[in-house]
Amino acid sequence: MAHRFTPSLLAITLLWLYAIGWALIGYPIYRDQHLGAAIEYSANGIDLLRPVIPGFNATGTGTPQEFPIWQALASISVDAFGGWWGGATIASLILFTIFLPVFYKTAQWEAGPVAAAIAIPLLLSQPIVFHLAGGAQTDGFSLALLLGFIWSAENLRRNPATLSWIACAALAALLAVTKMPFLVVGGFAAAIYLFFQKEPLKPWLLLASVGLFAVLVFIPWNAWCDAEIARAEFKYLPLTIREIPEWFFGSLAYRLDPANYIKAGWRALGCLWGSFVLVGLTLYGLFIRPKSLGSALLIGAILVTLIFTKIVLIHRHYYLMFAPAVALLNCYAFADLASRIQFPNRKTILFAATAAAIVLLLSLLQGHMSIEALVPDPYPKTVAATLKNQTSPEDRLLMINGGWGGDLFIRSERQGLSIDNLNLLDDPNSAKRLRELGYNKLVVASESPLLHALQLTNPGSADLKRITWETLIPEKAKPWPTLFQSEALIIKEIPYPSET
Repeated sequence: MAHRFTPSLLAITLLWLYAIGWALIGYPIYRDQHLGAAIEYSANGIDLLRPVIPGFNATGTGTPQEFPIWQALASISVDAFGGWWGGATIASLILFTIFLPVFYKTAQWEAGPVAAAIAIPLLLSQPIVFHLAGGAQTDGFSLALLLGFIWSAENLRRNPATLSWIACAALAALLAVTKMPFLVVGGFAAAIYLFFQKEPLKPWLLLASVGLFAVLVFIPWNAWCDAEIARAEFKYLPLTIREIPEWFFGSLAYRLDPANYIKAGWRALGCLWGSFVLVGLTLYGLFIRPKSLGSALLIGAILVTLIFTKIVLIHRHYYLMFAPAVALLNCYAFADLASRIQFPNRKTILFAATAAAIVLLLSLLQGHMSIEALVPDPYPKTVAATLKNQTSPEDRLLMINGGWGGDLFIRSERQGLSIDNLNLLDDPNSAKRLRELGYNKLVVASESPLLHALQLTNPGSADLKRITWETLIPEKAKPWPTLFQSEALIIKEIPYPSET
């Protein structure tokens, strides 16, 4: 029996080596707003109600979005490794890995032991999963919670006991305050599967009560997020659904434009399959099991895309919500094909397993190339080192093109405010307040040449011009005293008008 776990253990080992390997060579996989909040926790202490995105406002006011359990645990891990960012990678790997056994169990319930044996490899062979699961960000954790919720909802259907309900409700609530669209995917899928199974009233009521509990947890958390974010001075960008509903749901024109779905579909091909071969496997699984949990998950993910259209289509990390469906559908196909093929001896089985592994690895590699995940970029590190050398910790910087989540602030260990222009200085009261807060320098950074070159390979982007500080610096700042200038960035002294 132990050999059934071998593919899963090999896939998990490869995942850990991949994620930790990038961190060890100095290029950890991360998203700045998440890792930055973890680093802020590490420096200033953990406050679960007030995580801080570096540079997002002028006073370091809390910027809560998801409930920052990942940020808190990552900060503890970063501290344990002496400030090494790879500590956050290890925290992500642990949080993701501990939920994989429940996905194995889900696949076993759905398709038997043969499918379960390859369920985890089929999940991890999806390029976006493999790339982000161990990243220093909340995306892998969100997927892990979705896997946990899927298992708990099915467990509640099979075993409607008190402990089953508590587990399902707890995971639903945590997923609601971590990434609500993922919970909606799981909720839709659970309800659709109840319909497929023609369940009586009781399982429906249990699932509805879980959903109600999650909503009752989400509403006060969301209200707190809105209230705390509203306290910010000189907020960089609007964040909440109330402020920018179009960013989450998309305008009618956006929803009706077929080009948006075509582009997203092409990105999804690279993110979820890597090659057309595996798309065929998924379609075959859907054909033979149209009323399965995998089918329900696929329908749920599609419905969520039709609700949160824009935020899903333009952010590849949201494609993770399709990953469980793709993995399960592939499991069905694999189990069916395996049952139809005769293996006369152990040598033939080993050959077939090796061939399947090679196909998955090549698709994984192709997918990573398509999502530009295998190209380390030294440029941000170089820019940050220059900025650190040319400024002091006491400086407060107004930063243009430093990353919306404060990437350049994190790398350079400097503090300040991210901005897109200098309009806030047009207001005398705002200028006075910034001066009181110690903002004394303007920094404008250029785009990475490598990033620009990669963007040129995208369809329709051949004429895209590289963004440099020369094209970004506001006219009013050009005559200001220049403290440092290079191809990568320019630093200007802010000449506030004298107070009389």
